[in-house]
Amino acid sequence: MMKHLLAAVVIFLSGTFYLNAQPQEIEPDYVSVNWKVGDEKSVSVIDSFMTFVNDTIIMATRSEASYKIKIASLLDTAYVVRFSQTFIGPGIAMQSEIIETETIETFMSYYLSELEVSLRDLEYEFLVHRDNAFAYEVKNADELYQTIKMAIKKVVEQFFLKDPTIATITKAEVNEKLEQYMEEKMDAALQTMLNSFNYIFQAYSFPYTLNQTYTTQMEVYNVNSIEFGEQESAAILNVDSFKKGTKLTIDYSYQYDKEQVYHEYVVMAGHGDKVSIDEFDLTERVVSEFDLKSSWLTKATSYNKSVLGNVIAQNVTYTEVK
Repeated sequence: MMKHLLAAVVIFLSGTFYLNAQPQEIEPDYVSVNWKVGDEKSVSVIDSFMTFVNDTIIMATRSEASYKIKIASLLDTAYVVRFSQTFIGPGIAMQSEIIETETIETFMSYYLSELEVSLRDLEYEFLVHRDNAFAYEVKNADELYQTIKMAIKKVVEQFFLKDPTIATITKAEVNEKLEQYMEEKMDAALQTMLNSFNYIFQAYSFPYTLNQTYTTQMEVYNVNSIEFGEQESAAILNVDSFKKGTKLTIDYSYQYDKEQVYHEYVVMAGHGDKVSIDEFDLTERVVSEFDLKSSWLTKATSYNKSVLGNVIAQNVTYTEVK
């Protein structure tokens, strides 16, 4: 039972971004996007996750990732942005449902680690709205598909050359399974990369009124399209902001529709008889800083906490853009 409860907590803390704001009467401001062609930035993300049961730590993880961003060109309504993931640190768990034997699990473990190295620096070209920094299309999707396909074949070839007897299935069977998996998951994988970009730069799309609290209704979507699809939840967003010199800080928190998310993530998961709605809670706060002179986001820290009975999960994600 505990394993399933923890899985529900992890779903809550997997990352979100926001769309479909319904503005209130006060006319809000937005951070201007004034990126320059040729701008290059590096992004580092450090994610820490802790789970407590009855105030005892039962799990603690820390992971790191980094990205490169370059503004390649400027269109009428969009930037062409080159985006690549350059590093994934230890602690990232990867799962596959392709084949379910111990021998092939050994292969997949090797395959995934080697493929990660092969695809590091894979460059995505995003079309990004000029008004709110929202990435909405992968411009080079066909090229990426072919690149990933070739990388898969190369890694499979290297594996079988290393030890042809280690696997109990043929190379052709492995390639067939992996290609089938790619066909099913490629669109979701590309969307997940778009979502990753939008999660980093989400604060550009948030309305705010300087030195006041701005409140609006939002729809919240999960970042990881591969695992969780396009599920959305209603939330109320509260945004505070202040400025010091050329530094703007936007501090936002949101409240879910408690009954909706309780039903989606507790009742539908079969835990309604174990955790009552009174024993359930979910909070998130994100503080983002901008350099108004360059209009670039410089750092953001998100604080997440979810409660399922005596299980408490806390997640802190720190992002820095240089």
